[in-house]
Amino acid sequence: MKYTAVLSALALVSSAYAVPHQPYDNQQGSVPGHSMVSATGKSQMGQCLSSQEAQQWLQKFLGVFSKTDPNRMQTANQIIADNFAVYSNSIRSLQGQPLNGQPAIGSKQEWISNGANAPTIRGIETRDVIVGCDKIVWHWSFQGVGAALYQTNGFNLFHMVRRGKQLQSNRFDIEFDSIAWGLNTGLGVTYRNGTQARGSGSGGRQSQGGRLEE
Repeated sequence: MKYTAVLSALALVSSAYAVPHQPYDNQQGSVPGHSMVSATGKSQMGQCLSSQEAQQWLQKFLGVFSKTDPNRMQTANQIIADNFAVYSNSIRSLQGQPLNGQPAIGSKQEWISNGANAPTIRGIETRDVIVGCDKIVWHWSFQGVGAALYQTNGFNLFHMVRRGKQLQSNRFDIEFDSIAWGLNTGLGVTYRNGTQARGSGSGGRQSQGGRLEE
């Protein structure tokens, strides 16, 4: 069973997503000793993210991938940089891929394409949003992944760059409750003490020693 589409749903939200909490207040957009970079790699001193910018970008992100934005493809191309990748040991472990530091999703177009085919996740809750100079942390909880047997919690770390006046992300780091996600989407797991748990759905994978496998 292939999990590309369902794992890509980590970058999606359903129409029931929660409004993010107010991020840490960085209204001035300036952090001493820190700077953002442009999409071309040029340092931009004094151009750190403001809380308002981060909130606006995250709302666009949520709108695109909840598919509530009528211009979502255009918006997606605006908020995601061309040199984009997703890094996630959680995703790669569920895919049965080696945890060798390689991207889980290697390009902007792959991410957009996978996201378009991903199933809807229900019950999105934003637990917290933290804003740094050039990064946004989104702490989330999903109530309705797959069969919704288990709540799944996780973090997205968005790496941000500027392309002119446009704020973009060129990298996501995503980590989450991969065993809960796997059981929700039909995988099986055998814990080291011998206890077995079987996920909901057919075509799941049985794990050995706690590792999910085909």
